[in-house]
Amino acid sequence: MPSPDIPQSRNPPPSNRQLLILLGLFISFIVGVIWLLNLLINGLIGLIPPSVEQKLGAVIVPVYEQQAQPSPTQDTLNQLLARLEKQLPPEQSKQRDYRVLYLPEDTVNALALPGDVIVVYAGFLKQVD
Repeated sequence: MPSPDIPQSRNPPPSNRQLLILLGLFISFIVGVIWLLNLLINGLIGLIPPSVEQKLGAVIVPVYEQQAQPSPTQDTLNQLLARLEKQLPPEQSKQRDYRVLYLPEDTVNALALPGDVIVVYAGFLKQVD
């Protein structure tokens, strides 16, 4: 029998099942928010006009241009880009100035920058067949 001097808790501690349910709901909520943000951001990116992209690229691209060096690989990438551009529909290439920058670093990466610039690292090309 409980002692009359010790107050009894009216709220028993949660069970493991209840904690797992709460954790599952929390994780589901976070995943849902991330998914919705992804949809929203991808939808908004399509609304950015090329002129705004090019202005943003004018701020970012010079950092990469300083690292790029003329090379036979850069020439080859430029030739490949020219061949790809010829296959684009006219409406897609209108108001665009696609460029490729080759960075002679061992980083295994490539990225697209605003303003129609693609950066390719030497380490990435070494990994590609």
